[in-house]
Amino acid sequence: MGVLTGALCACSLVAPFSALRVEGADAGPDAAAVDREAPFDAPAPDAPDAPDAPDAPDAPEAGAVDIGLDAPDDAPDDAPDAEPPRDVTRADVSRDLGPADDQVVPVDVPPDRGPVCPAGTVMCGVAGCVDVQRSLEHCGACGNRCALANTTEHRCEAGVCVPRACEATFSDCNNNPADGCETNLRGSPSNCGRCGNVCESGLCRAGQCTSWGGAFAENACVQGTCNTPNPFTMQCACMAGTRPVTGVNVLRECAPGVYAFATLRFCAGNGSGTSEWGGSFVTSSTGACGNPNPFTGGCSCPTGSAAISMRLVDTVPSNGNARRLSLCLGSDLGFGFGGAYLRDDLNNCRTPNPRTNQCSCLAGYTAQAVRAITDTVDGRGAMGGVLFLCSR
Repeated sequence: MGVLTGALCACSLVAPFSALRVEGADAGPDAAAVDREAPFDAPAPDAPDAPDAPDAPDAPEAGAVDIGLDAPDDAPDDAPDAEPPRDVTRADVSRDLGPADDQVVPVDVPPDRGPVCPAGTVMCGVAGCVDVQRSLEHCGACGNRCALANTTEHRCEAGVCVPRACEATFSDCNNNPADGCETNLRGSPSNCGRCGNVCESGLCRAGQCTSWGGAFAENACVQGTCNTPNPFTMQCACMAGTRPVTGVNVLRECAPGVYAFATLRFCAGNGSGTSEWGGSFVTSSTGACGNPNPFTGGCSCPTGSAAISMRLVDTVPSNGNARRLSLCLGSDLGFGFGGAYLRDDLNNCRTPNPRTNQCSCLAGYTAQAVRAITDTVDGRGAMGGVLFLCSR
């Protein structure tokens, strides 16, 4: 039973308290309805029977009795909106209620080591799982890209980069894949033209063994200067792997009526010469051997070579005392010496080149001009001339 609260009028109650009906009772024709909106949470215990109360005088008409169940008058008209419902997650429950019996509690674990690659592969960053035994971009190790010297194609075998195809004129002669196609067959004396082809002369040019290392002459008129440089070195010196042989004195005119000798030196490789160049020698006007051929030890050409002879004078006038310079030219056309020829100052072809049968070089050869004095056609006088040496 609810507790009745409220102010009674100053006069005494005219009806017994038990006469008031709260739940579903008729309060009388003139009584106002009792506010019953708020339910009671639990029934009140049975009260003991009250003793009979004395009769009370009739109650005057009165308004509704406030029994304290209505909301207070000072309650705000607008209550704040209720928070909308939200989804309740398992984490919320775990925070509020603690872990459930079947909840997995996080524990400390080692740092993430990334995905596990299949057997035979390794993780190479963004490239993913890679077979480093065969990958050209990751050969043997991540990031080790196959890029071998002088190769046009290569492959990765068992984690090692190996050449598959070499650039033109290059080859892998040492069978070491680490340095790719290391050998230039055009210039290697140990692998000239092909792997294992050793040049006896120690000189390989354009893939062929040669003994010809060019020629040069110092300036006879100005001592210590170079008048005719070697086309292979562009100075008065022999190229690497060759040595100067057969110094030939060549008379030159420094000024009108003033002459001096310059020494023309030929450069040759080791050995006994090759098929295109067989050395040189000089004989006197009487045929005596003045400067022997280093390849034969005498005034002769090696077997298979022929002499290109031209007359040079030591005095002016010559009086028939012209020396003969002989250059030995082999039968094979190599990438070294390509013959020689002599013209006088009247543009007469005094000594043609056996390679062309005229005063010229074969196509692809360079003519090196050496100023000299030769005799006249009748053999008694002297005149200027130019000796041309053909090289490539």
